[in-house]
Amino acid sequence: MEINNSSLDQLKAFLNKLFQFESQDLDFGVYKILHYKHNELKQFINELLVGTVNQQLQTLTNAQKTEAQEKLDDIEQDDIVKGWLAADDDEKKTLEKFGKEKIKQYQELKHQVDSVQVSVDTENQIYNHLTIFFSRYYDKGDFISKRRFGKNEKYMVPYNGEETHFYWANQDQYYIKSSQTFTKFSFRAGPYKSDLIVNFKLTKAQTEQGNVKADANKFFILSEKDPELNPDEINIFFEYRPISGDEKKSIGTRNIQEKLNEQTAKKLESQLKKHAPAAGLWDMETDQTLLLRKLHQYTKKNQYDFFIHKNLKGFLERELDFYIKSELVSVDDLYVSDTDTHLERIRHNFKTIKVFKEIADTIITFLVQIEDFQKKLWEKKKFVLSTEWVITIDRLVEYVGIDVAAPILEEVIQNKDQIAEWKKWFGKKIIPSSRLTLNSLKSDLFFWIKLPIDTIHFPQSFKEKLLNILSSRIDLEKMLDGLVLDTDNYQGLQLLRDKFYDQINVIYIDPPYNSGGDDFLYKDNFRNSSWLSMLADRIPIAKDLLAEDGLFFSSIDDKDSKNKVTHRLSNLLEAH
Repeated sequence: MEINNSSLDQLKAFLNKLFQFESQDLDFGVYKILHYKHNELKQFINELLVGTVNQQLQTLTNAQKTEAQEKLDDIEQDDIVKGWLAADDDEKKTLEKFGKEKIKQYQELKHQVDSVQVSVDTENQIYNHLTIFFSRYYDKGDFISKRRFGKNEKYMVPYNGEETHFYWANQDQYYIKSSQTFTKFSFRAGPYKSDLIVNFKLTKAQTEQGNVKADANKFFILSEKDPELNPDEINIFFEYRPISGDEKKSIGTRNIQEKLNEQTAKKLESQLKKHAPAAGLWDMETDQTLLLRKLHQYTKKNQYDFFIHKNLKGFLERELDFYIKSELVSVDDLYVSDTDTHLERIRHNFKTIKVFKEIADTIITFLVQIEDFQKKLWEKKKFVLSTEWVITIDRLVEYVGIDVAAPILEEVIQNKDQIAEWKKWFGKKIIPSSRLTLNSLKSDLFFWIKLPIDTIHFPQSFKEKLLNILSSRIDLEKMLDGLVLDTDNYQGLQLLRDKFYDQINVIYIDPPYNSGGDDFLYKDNFRNSSWLSMLADRIPIAKDLLAEDGLFFSSIDDKDSKNKVTHRLSNLLEAH
């Protein structure tokens, strides 16, 4: 008996995608966590998955299935059995008197083989349902509520009887990505994927700062800088910028990044084909070379937004219960009947549900372990990577006196980067045409100039010296009149929450508008939902900072001011 494994193969392929096995050699973020679970997950998918299903269904081994089918084929050739199969009811009774043992043996083997076929069908049904259930909610690395009903795929909102239920698809998730991240992308290539390390690095990236909106879409384009080739490592360089007019003519306006990736793969092949260690880059994986697949991963990593579920276990268990009730429980099973066929069907259905739920629960356990780890990392207060200070010359002199400030100012006016920044922001006229000296700063003309000293241009020793001098004369905490954080806004608000609780007089936010531009990349059809999820996590923290008589302002564009998103934003503000 030949068994069709397409359902199992389809499930295994989906689980490999679900657990991101194709990204196991990446060296950032959650992929590092997946390294620890890799062997356990692989064993489950390749061994324990099928074993558990077979054990629960109490199916025969492949060898036993084959043996039973061969015995059935042999006994069907027996004259008594052949005659019994062709006879009518009266003749069968007569034949059963003479060939009782043979016919009984045939019936037992036939039941065994039929049971095997039923088990095989049930097994495939379970694999299909597992694929359908998890793919129903899985969307590019996230699990999103997407219940469907009827031919028009209407959505049903989970509802607990509240008079008013304010709901959006991602309401129980953290919105994570709010800007591009350009982490080095690394993977291994070679016969054993351990011979060669390949690094994708950026040599130049054009990104907007603050609230400046992008004028044109940007793409990852192979740099003119040649790859660095070593026996055990290759560095390939990219630029992140808009495409030029000539590039646009050759590429067109659709699927631009995918076409750029294909061009990059071809160009790299010509550059690297003589470098023997790079031969593994051209190995075919499904319908793409390893290099092209990694290029797609690299570029997509910086283009997708993503979420972290606050309670993935609760979400998936709730959805699993709903799926079983709506997809696996048959209404016909509710009718009372004592016929053998009906009872057998009920037993079969409940066995299918039991095994399906057990396997689904195991997969959920793996997924929850990974998601909860990510959630803990996200919720954990972040370390301050660096702190810089800015003080104007007139303030420095006012606080510590010109004589104490003199050594600091002497070092400042010799710093080319600091002088260049002054010229950039304030114009060349504010800087004397002759060389800036300490004497000129002491003169009446330049004594109170408000040029800022920014410690970012100086070594750590300068920063420590400046802070020590200031701290000996003033209370830095009290005199500080401005604070700028360069961070994800959620993490920044978390950092400020305790220190500035109930102290902020005015909050103004300018969230990314729901315009569909490339400056804020929403997840597929969840544009409003992504936008609201981002605000829902940040607004409560921001309002904790607000003084009792403080004011909260939020801007919005014309499009969103005319649709339901504005009302949802208002509800968010009122709810907190």
